Amino acid sequence: MIINVNLNDKATKYMLLAVSSIALSSFFAKLCLNEISVYKTLFLRFVIPLIIIFFIYAVLGILNKLSCKNFKNHVIRSVFLTLSQLFLLYSMLKLPLSEASALYNTGPIFMVFLLFIFGYKINLHCIGGVLIGLIGVLLICHLQNSVINYNVFYALLSGISYAISQLSFHKASFENESINTLFFTYLLTTIFSVILFFCFDEKTFDLYVFDDNTIIFIFLIGLFSLSNQFFRCKAYSIAENPSSLAPLVYLSSKKGKTATKIIK
Repeated sequence: MIINVNLNDKATKYMLLAVSSIALSSFFAKLCLNEISVYKTLFLRFVIPLIIIFFIYAVLGILNKLSCKNFKNHVIRSVFLTLSQLFLLYSMLKLPLSEASALYNTGPIFMVFLLFIFGYKINLHCIGGVLIGLIGVLLICHLQNSVINYNVFYALLSGISYAISQLSFHKASFENESINTLFFTYLLTTIFSVILFFCFDEKTFDLYVFDDNTIIFIFLIGLFSLSNQFFRCKAYSIAENPSSLAPLVYLSSKKGKTATKIIK
């Protein structure tokens, strides 16, 4: 998406920290998938930040300040955030991390379509960026070779879910304090991921069977997931239009690819 990005803007700086965090979170999630299932990884990705937030809020004495105002936005945001991470994890099982992340980050393309549907004005730069992005998606899908890797559709579904979650997140960030947004995001995503776990995964969850590296990776997934949401919340609470920050999410694909090369 071709949009002028001001690197001196505070919202942009927060967003750069957010995309760095999500790249690292996805990287460690990819490593965890070698040892544990998608649904366990999904649950841990949300419950660890929830525990951290609950502990911090309890220490600071702000649990009683939480408000359920605009709870509907939190629910919509959390449903699609859970789905986006579920589809992303599924795609990472069969696709390289860089390819799965690139398709996940097609979210800004779908955000433009959704913004257009909701009546936002879309300029020619955005339209040109969307067309270029669509060509890139087709190349990743290898449609020019008449070869379809159906695993890419999981990644595309993660991008679509991501777009919806970010638009609702932007709205929630304007209408709620960040302490509410962070807490209810992780509370609800934890609940939804638990439901998915008990419906589709094994009913056992024994952390002692994991080796030390896996436990460290699990903690880092949650930590960087939390920092992503924190900085993203800061960025969206400042930015008037979420599409102005959308191009920066593509950096997470680059950072994830770099991390993969380093670990090798």
